[in-house]
Amino acid sequence: MVASRQQSGAFERNGNELSSTKRCQLNRLRHEQSRARWQSKAERNLGYGLGEVQRLGSSLGLADRIRNRACVRFRNAHAEQLAVGRSLESVAPASVYAMCRCLGLRQTRTEIAACAPVTKISSRPPTGR
Repeated sequence: MVASRQQSGAFERNGNELSSTKRCQLNRLRHEQSRARWQSKAERNLGYGLGEVQRLGSSLGLADRIRNRACVRFRNAHAEQLAVGRSLESVAPASVYAMCRCLGLRQTRTEIAACAPVTKISSRPPTGR
């Protein structure tokens, strides 16, 4: 009978289990590295939104040229602060949809919303606050 031992999941290169202090140190370093990757919250949001646009374009099967132009449209909307107060998950599909419309592609809002983490893309302006 083989005895199984429960593993904590943190091992060094040789297969030895890491101590709790070493695990905590590595977790702190990972956290700091993810913080240092972006200079500001706006830059982090821009990076996340551009990744979302690329993901949507890829899942819709759009060409690289179209995805890159949708990223430019998202970047412009972000620079002009048109996305303030809106979720990035809704602005990214809107920029993909706008680029498809500009280029005459037949992507419907329903098709884009099916690949996006939003339920639907609305053409109505947001209600006042």
